[in-house]
Amino acid sequence: MSPSLRLFVALAVPHSVREAVSAAAAPLRGMGADLAWTDPAGWHLTVAFLGQTDPAVLHALTSALTEVIAGFAVFEVQLRPIAGRNARSGVLWVELEPCEPLQAVSAAVSATLGDLGLRTEERAFRPHLTLARARARRSVPRSLADAYCGPAIAWTVPALELVRSHLRRAGARYETMVSFPLSS
Repeated sequence: MSPSLRLFVALAVPHSVREAVSAAAAPLRGMGADLAWTDPAGWHLTVAFLGQTDPAVLHALTSALTEVIAGFAVFEVQLRPIAGRNARSGVLWVELEPCEPLQAVSAAVSATLGDLGLRTEERAFRPHLTLARARARRSVPRSLADAYCGPAIAWTVPALELVRSHLRRAGARYETMVSFPLSS
């Protein structure tokens, strides 16, 4: 049996957006919180997390995602200029402005995955960039989230990606397996 693949469906974040957000978050690094900062090169917006997936379903998965995603037109997303935090999980993040096309794509992708018998996370979809995680599952200080003043930057989403996550001690490495273009 082949080892399982740790997969998720995501939107890529353009280099210019990653640079702007990284520059805005740089002053937070010196504020004394014990955080593990994520690598901007790996920033993405998760649409659906599949987790450990049997490679035997990969062909059916990519075929189904190709079909459903092609039914959606290219759309624009925009980051909020403020950071948020989750006290329970110890995550510092930047959320997107509400985006109906992204919500619709997420719902369609989740339904398609369900039709294939694949389980996804059951929590509400809240697309975000994870900036940092508190070590030892501690809470991110509110003052840190309040201090972030980032760009309200927007970009056009031309495609979604099926991404494989390789977990390592030095942090996750992400590999795009398939890109699914939206209709233009």
